[in-house]
Amino acid sequence: MAEPFDDLRILQRAQNATITPESSVPSLYEDVAVDLSKDTVIVDRTHWTRLQVTGDDRLGFLHNQTTQDFKTRQPGQSCLAVIVTAVARTIDLTLGVITENSVLLLASPAMGDTLVSWFDRYIFPMDQVSFEDQTTSTATFSILGSTGGDTLKTLGFTDIDAMGAFDHQAITIDGETVRAIAHSGLARPGYTLWTGAANAAPLWKKLTDLGAVPAGENQWETWRIEDGVPGCGQELTDSYNPLEAGLWHAVSINKGCYIGQEVIARLHSRDGVQQCLYGVQLDTPQPPGSKLVNGKGDRAGVITSCQSTNDGAVGLAYIRRKQCEVGARFTVANDQPNTSVGTVTDTPFAVRSNPADTDK
Repeated sequence: MAEPFDDLRILQRAQNATITPESSVPSLYEDVAVDLSKDTVIVDRTHWTRLQVTGDDRLGFLHNQTTQDFKTRQPGQSCLAVIVTAVARTIDLTLGVITENSVLLLASPAMGDTLVSWFDRYIFPMDQVSFEDQTTSTATFSILGSTGGDTLKTLGFTDIDAMGAFDHQAITIDGETVRAIAHSGLARPGYTLWTGAANAAPLWKKLTDLGAVPAGENQWETWRIEDGVPGCGQELTDSYNPLEAGLWHAVSINKGCYIGQEVIARLHSRDGVQQCLYGVQLDTPQPPGSKLVNGKGDRAGVITSCQSTNDGAVGLAYIRRKQCEVGARFTVANDQPNTSVGTVTDTPFAVRSNPADTDK
């Protein structure tokens, strides 16, 4: 039986994509150079989870079950929202896209069953809300690069220049709906495109015919780490809360009761965050879970993600607040004594304090 993205995979392989058995999307493109300063770059995110939330109570339900204020959102807007446990441990970071009749949730790969099961436990019999996993019936791509907006205008998005951050609009191309959301999924500018699965291959071909350069999952992972975007199962786990992950821009501190709200409010009011997510420029790659120690041999943090680069490696690490000064040098606990292996770097995606506090 044909899989929903077979035509897309055939097209991508013809463009020199390598699709490993462990991955359902291209990991890399042979002999394809990517330059975000001059190219429009396209990344396949069809493996990410896509849920559609419908029913008259959908905004109120998501308002009560996530860290974000959904009740004040209007069609045409979107927002980042974190799903947390009762003790504010992180389950996943999502992008919520508000349309006239539904909310579309873009979540991390392979999270569909987990999220639907999690939400189901909080739906009461009178709640008018339902969730549908549309991961195999829809598709998402990210558009990055300095010319991405121009490429989308050529595709038919006439109002791209008027869109603010997280705004979205939909057009029809050859009878198929294509929605552009002004958020790339990273800290760098760009867009997320959302369309039907049957339109995935035709839309990919249109964009690459317009000059969009494809990039694989390996490149995306490097950009994610460089930007400091927390990943599910790496930085987003039940060991950490959203404030430690630098997700203040996905948290509404004043919206009232929601799952995990009491813990987050207490962390905020008492300045109780003890560690923060930072970047680490590494001399050599280090496996996630490696412990960082300072010059005195004291434990300072733990590496959660790492990716090799031409200059060594880039990583993300949770570092204790008292020791997370940008530029600080650390060693890995199981490495040779006093062998410097990493420097703390800032990351553009992280917001490490409540934005409303700085506006007072």
